[in-house]
Amino acid sequence: MREAYRLNKHTLSEAMNNFEGSLHVVCIARHTKPDYHAIENDMVTLLGDLRSRILSANKSEEF
Repeated sequence: MREAYRLNKHTLSEAMNNFEGSLHVVCIARHTKPDYHAIENDMVTLLGDLRSRILSANKSEEF
């Protein structure tokens, strides 16, 4: 999980530049022996969703 996050954390960098709060995330595995590709796909989806939510929160605060 750490490696999947490390390789894809750049997804959040633009969104977090203008975010005036803090973000704490905990990821928990759903399976005891997940394969790396499944973890990476889930991490990409999670980071994309977080990015969208942060960007929409930033836009609503601008008005």
